[in-house]
Amino acid sequence: MREWSVGLAGLTADQVQRGLDTWAEAWPPSMPEFRDACLGRGKNEYGLDYVPEYYRPRVTDRSRLLSSDDREARRMKAREIFRQMREGAAL
Repeated sequence: MREWSVGLAGLTADQVQRGLDTWAEAWPPSMPEFRDACLGRGKNEYGLDYVPEYYRPRVTDRSRLLSSDDREARRMKAREIFRQMREGAAL
């Protein structure tokens, strides 16, 4: 009892309720496991303590994207290189 009262000290009633609502593993949990569940840490709906990369929101670093002018310049340079290669192969 003392371990649990010390371990759960400082938690609100809503946090303890969250722990009770979200605990889906074998009962009873250890005190650290239950405290993590109360604080929203621990296993999630995937049964893991992290979100798999596949389910994470996609983040695009727009600073790495080429502007349309840069993209067109590279496209034209590539066309010229391919044209020279075709002409060299025809000789």
